Amino acid sequence: MSKYKEEAKKRSEELKKTKKDIIDFNTGLSVAQLQAAQLLKEGYSKARTAKAVGVHFNTITNWLKKPQFVKYYDEYEVQVMPSVDTVTELTPEDVDMHLARLLTPSINALGHVLMDKKGSDQARVNAGKFVLNTIYGRLLDKGNYNPGELDELRKTLQIVNKKA
Repeated sequence: MSKYKEEAKKRSEELKKTKKDIIDFNTGLSVAQLQAAQLLKEGYSKARTAKAVGVHFNTITNWLKKPQFVKYYDEYEVQVMPSVDTVTELTPEDVDMHLARLLTPSINALGHVLMDKKGSDQARVNAGKFVLNTIYGRLLDKGNYNPGELDELRKTLQIVNKKA
């Protein structure tokens, strides 16, 4: 196994451990349990939820038997985006509000696409390209960057663009 893969695996295991170790003071649930309840409430299957939070399918079934998990699940309200018939109905503030609500699900979706080894290579490249272009643009806009890092990012973008 390459050094990169070993480090990635170690980070992944540490993240899974952290998700299970950090307990929310108000609910008594771990971060993984909170995420699982939210995903289930949003309509994800037990299998997909288990994969997303890094636990076995049976763990989700066991969590659904715990009163505090069920209580959080029952009380969790899915953030529903109000529908809009035409864009002209929206003020700039409304557009900002809609985009802000979509930010976290969009970032999560990009993360899932990037990490899905069984998914399409093209989808992963496009998601990676979007992330890299966004970071590159932000670095340029802020002017707060190390020239060496910017050159490295620029080279990475060139490689990604060639592959796409």
